Amino acid sequence: MMKAGLRPTAVYHDLLIKDADGKSHQIDIIVATDVGLVVIEVKDYIGWIFGKGNQDTWTQVTSYGRNKYRFYNPFKQNQGHIKALRSLSEQFETLPMYSLVVFSDDCELKDVRIIPKDSYLAKESSFYKAILGIIEENPVAQYSDRWDIANKLKEASDNGANLYSQGEHVYKIHDMLGTNRRYE
Repeated sequence: MMKAGLRPTAVYHDLLIKDADGKSHQIDIIVATDVGLVVIEVKDYIGWIFGKGNQDTWTQVTSYGRNKYRFYNPFKQNQGHIKALRSLSEQFETLPMYSLVVFSDDCELKDVRIIPKDSYLAKESSFYKAILGIIEENPVAQYSDRWDIANKLKEASDNGANLYSQGEHVYKIHDMLGTNRRYE
């Protein structure tokens, strides 16, 4: 990350936080920058990707059109992550946050448009360039307590590395989707 002008200590990955309602959110990456937090959702997909920022689901097409899969709109997913982050403290509530959705270079973004405000889209090969673009085009943020932000992000990253927390998060997702199997 240093080659992009970013401090490695400002990059947090696999964060797990709970919002005000107790719902857990797994966030792929957060980069703390001078302009605020860049909240990154990574999609390691192949094939063609179709979607609009205002749709609930997007479509992945593989095998030259033979297979189609729907997935939750990654911008809406990241908006949920940002909303959960805002509930962490008063400082998080007012800190600028930018959504960056990064797709694998193994997919082709065929018809992806209507990108929401303060949101960005990139392929993995232009990941650093996208972050630098966000930094260059936005004003410097007013952090009232950088240590508080860093400590909360580190705690969320540590929580994401905890196997029990991971399992609990996955269980809740399956429960929400109705895919948990209970054996008696």
